[in-house]
Amino acid sequence: MQEVYCIDDKEAMIAQGIYVWMETHTERIGSSIVVRFRAPELTYDELVEMDQNIELVRFPYELKAQILDRFYVKYWSLAKNQVFEKLSKYILDDNFKKYNFIFIGHGGGAVLATFAALVCKYHWRKRFITLITYGAPRMGNNFFVELMQLQFQVKRITVGNDYVPLFFADQLTHNSDEIWIPENNGCNCFDPNGNEIPEIYECSTLEPIEENKECNLQFQKPRGQRPDSATTAHLGRYFGKLMSSKGCNGG
Repeated sequence: MQEVYCIDDKEAMIAQGIYVWMETHTERIGSSIVVRFRAPELTYDELVEMDQNIELVRFPYELKAQILDRFYVKYWSLAKNQVFEKLSKYILDDNFKKYNFIFIGHGGGAVLATFAALVCKYHWRKRFITLITYGAPRMGNNFFVELMQLQFQVKRITVGNDYVPLFFADQLTHNSDEIWIPENNGCNCFDPNGNEIPEIYECSTLEPIEENKECNLQFQKPRGQRPDSATTAHLGRYFGKLMSSKGCNGG
């Protein structure tokens, strides 16, 4: 059985281009509230400019944790104020005590989802939260990733040569728990040796912040003109496979 509680379009928009909506799912394995975040897309030019001028600030919950200044300015205040206020009434509601929370987001929405999950876990440590990101950029240093992984389970989904997760590698890192979908997902694909390529790779490594270089990281960060294939991977390949393209507002 699945119940869906939707916030109407007007309430769902918490800032220009920023949407949050919720669905509750009741299954045999347990009950969960899926909180989906949508934010303006991270453009290629924006990522290139940030990568050339990386500026970090301290993350408020951990002295050694640092995050990209641009993400902090753009999303942190939203997460700890408007998003937190909107989610509080559900987290504190006795009718939802049995529910776990799953926060998901794509691209810029993944950054907002990460901050929102950290804020909610900071205030309600006993609530079980899972974070699932799609095409997420690196956000912070090793201490930020370690903080995140101590607070909740993180699943990082990447597709093909999606360029967004490849930026900022010189100073920042991803969590290691990656699930990678090859670019030609959905077909019977073979590598040069004739071996069939599975649709989904589990790319997790033994170390918590070590990235698997045989998955998304096997591709080089784009240089110069934006590659069309990488753009397609980021904007089109996630939806319909592991993440619905429709939310409560149909967008």
